[in-house]
Amino acid sequence: MRGFCFLVLLSACAAQQRPEETGEWRFIDEIKLDFSPMGIATGKSGFWVSDVGGKRVVQIDLSGNIVNIVTDLDRPMHLSKKGEKILIPQYVNDKAFAVLENGKLNRVDISELQIDGLASLFTDGKYTAFVDFYHHRIVLQSIGKTFSIGKKGHEEGQLFYPTDVEINNGLVYVADAYNNRVQVFDLNGGYVSTIGESKNIKVASGITVNKDRLALTDFEGNRIHVYDKAGSWIQTISDGISKPSDVLFFRDELFILNFGSKTILRFRRYTGN
Repeated sequence: MRGFCFLVLLSACAAQQRPEETGEWRFIDEIKLDFSPMGIATGKSGFWVSDVGGKRVVQIDLSGNIVNIVTDLDRPMHLSKKGEKILIPQYVNDKAFAVLENGKLNRVDISELQIDGLASLFTDGKYTAFVDFYHHRIVLQSIGKTFSIGKKGHEEGQLFYPTDVEINNGLVYVADAYNNRVQVFDLNGGYVSTIGESKNIKVASGITVNKDRLALTDFEGNRIHVYDKAGSWIQTISDGISKPSDVLFFRDELFILNFGSKTILRFRRYTGN
């Protein structure tokens, strides 16, 4: 069963087109890489990007120059950041995730959670969410409390091979990949809402959330969908998108990882001023 979903990441890249120059988010730059990027997180200088095929994470600047490389990782997936720590899920190591801080790599034991396929993790400092890909659930952990959100299925509150998660303003946002949508839960595990079902998404692989927007990758559809926090559609970006694996809001910019074309696209929010 291992590798069922992420074999899709090896599919051929889509033809490149000129990135969009209209809409709320507008193209400003392209960063070229020599590997297919999977996940992204901000760092002290530029960004950390996971190279799942190379079993490493790579620190790059905004020109794409490599600043640092950390190896000896077991298929690093969707990255996240807490303070100065970069949190690195290891897809084929279900017993521990890696933490990179001040150039040092440590591992945190999570064997008691019995995860099968750690695709992503995210913490807001109080709660930590782990994506358990093959068990179709999110494991939510806080001090003295651990419980599961979701189970295998296609109805509201059920998940089907989830791949990414974020916690924002008391809500848990889940990239419910093979149900082709985002599902939102409260911190007690209660179902809140569904986002993206009307857009015919084909593998909802990565998400990013800020104070008023949510962006979602449509991996097989070669699109990025942007919504407000209530789930209302704002914009779809398709030009220049090739097997997008992850997205990241940073300040007033949106970074899009193209697994297919080995690039990162930068978009800036246009306010009309």
